[in-house]
Amino acid sequence: MATATEIRRDLEKYAEQLVFAADIANRYGISEARVTNWKRRHDDYPVPVFSRSMRNIWILSEIEDWVSAKGIFCENGHDLKRRSSCSTCNYYKAIRRESVI
Repeated sequence: MATATEIRRDLEKYAEQLVFAADIANRYGISEARVTNWKRRHDDYPVPVFSRSMRNIWILSEIEDWVSAKGIFCENGHDLKRRSSCSTCNYYKAIRRESVI
């Protein structure tokens, strides 16, 4: 079991990377409800490092890795779940062309 000193050291290491659902939502331009849905619907969503009631805290790099692995956004930051927001994106157009061929 980790000692209080070890826990404190780990928290200090990640202090700048600790984020709430609102921070994640702001970073990706989505609603907090969508962040909550990710957590609820995906078993592989990162586990919060702190959770009490409805307040969860995650490590940003773990969220970024998960979002990247899921392919939710293209390389230009467009939301691939909402085609209208990505209709001008070359990345999305390339995907559409490949799927037609």
